[in-house]
Amino acid sequence: MPITAFDSTVGGRERESERERGTTASCGRHGVGFSYPLTIQTGELPSRPYRISIDPMNRYLLFEMVSRSDETGRSPPRSAMFPLGIKKEDLPKYEEQLELKFATEDLQDLKKDAMEAMESQHKGKKEMVGSSKRRSAAATTSSSPLPPPCSAKKRKPQPPPFTSEELMPLLRLLASAISGSLRFLSSADHLLLPSESLSLESSIESAAFSLSGLLSLFPPDSFPLDPPPPHSPWFSRFVAASPADDRRWVESFRMSKLSFDALLQSLSHSLQSDPSAAAAVPPDVKLGAALFRLAHAAPYHAVARRFGLSSPDAACRAFYEVCKAITDRLVSLFELSSDLRRVVRGFEQLSLPNCCGVLGFARFAVEGASRGGSVIAQGLVDSEGRFLDVSVGWHGSMLPAQIITRTKLYKAQALVLGLGSPMELNGGSVPQYLLGGSCCPLLPRLLTPFRGVDSSLNSSKAASFNNVHARGMELVYRAFARLRSRWQLLQTSWKKECADALPYVIVASCLLHNFLVKCGEPMDDEIETTMGELDFPDFEGKGDEDGERIREMLASHLSLVSSE
Repeated sequence: MPITAFDSTVGGRERESERERGTTASCGRHGVGFSYPLTIQTGELPSRPYRISIDPMNRYLLFEMVSRSDETGRSPPRSAMFPLGIKKEDLPKYEEQLELKFATEDLQDLKKDAMEAMESQHKGKKEMVGSSKRRSAAATTSSSPLPPPCSAKKRKPQPPPFTSEELMPLLRLLASAISGSLRFLSSADHLLLPSESLSLESSIESAAFSLSGLLSLFPPDSFPLDPPPPHSPWFSRFVAASPADDRRWVESFRMSKLSFDALLQSLSHSLQSDPSAAAAVPPDVKLGAALFRLAHAAPYHAVARRFGLSSPDAACRAFYEVCKAITDRLVSLFELSSDLRRVVRGFEQLSLPNCCGVLGFARFAVEGASRGGSVIAQGLVDSEGRFLDVSVGWHGSMLPAQIITRTKLYKAQALVLGLGSPMELNGGSVPQYLLGGSCCPLLPRLLTPFRGVDSSLNSSKAASFNNVHARGMELVYRAFARLRSRWQLLQTSWKKECADALPYVIVASCLLHNFLVKCGEPMDDEIETTMGELDFPDFEGKGDEDGERIREMLASHLSLVSSE
């Protein structure tokens, strides 16, 4: 097939999505159409020449002005699109684009004429078949009433539509431009930023898909297209040309080459392929492919092309194989129980004595209503923004108060937090505790802010506590924000059929986040964290009495500290 060069790297699902969006290869502003010129009388103004066409996807009727201005010096809009299924009540918003008024019946007549022109072109006819009784235009300026049909100017005879011989040079030019873009992308993609190469690739594929639809109207042998010459995969060329300190490692994989090599060493045993397998994939290729998809939300066909994998399915298998290896081999990086003393010391620097973490929640979008439109994650972080515990997969309709009591963290809190000694503050004993937002219930080991207190006024101990509490909560908000920023796949809305895999990907992303903190990789300190608890309503229930007593003692301590 002549279109193979353009379709070879586009998976079936991606082609369907392009078709749903109605992407077209532009020959003008809106696509290659089978059009004919039409002059519309506009009342007080001279006649303006227009071209009317239907886009290749049969979705829009396009009015396109041929000249830029009329004799009055006015510069009316150059084009407007009318959906083919337009209803009478929807006409006004489209009329404003052309400053014209169309009778619904005449609009349907024009649509039928354009459809006949396109059908005639498809059959290779030289003349357009149309009914002359529908050749009257009923268009006036928006300030003038519609003239009666008898007063409309008689239209000039319509010229024949473009023939295949006339269209061929244009299509060859389009094909040449697309082929040249493909050659550039396949040879120089290592010089582009990942976001640039992915955007260019998406545009080229959309244009190629649309052009392939046009070429299907011609005999298969009339338009041979040669695919671009093969090149070694992008990843191979990138590794060979990029020194260890090359900034492009961070741009491509969100980590330096030193951290990439350390991560590969930790996971290589789990990523080994069977040497006897026909398509054995090296561990570094699997890891690079998974990190690239996670970092840039790259589609599987784009990942497969860059890393020399045999198919999008192979890229999908590599991605989930790496996610599983991360959750199996790096789970010790959730350090709540293994390094609790370090955690407590870190919060002491933030004026939160005996604190063992900050609890927060985040939503991750899922298509469809089966999961309430999202999956909820509960995360506990330390003073450095590391995740100490993560619980993911909760239905999007659940409230934090419903989630907290069902997690393993809640069931193990007495054992984990009870290992530490209480701290004597102002004559009272404060056990080890966690901070939680206003969406959480007040519990003996989960302290939430005081309600109805203006934290900008430091005159009361409740306000002092809320100020320190808010700084602590910022840690978990920032941690989730950095997670989304670094791993952009988490910013996308996941398809319903893939939702079951999302919790594993989130947990793997949290472990990678901890790994990079441990490696000393720099983090963006200007991440927007305004989302916070806006996704979750405040808890309206009654607080636990022991929790209120502990919070009161801690508030008194913080008030004394702030007044010194």
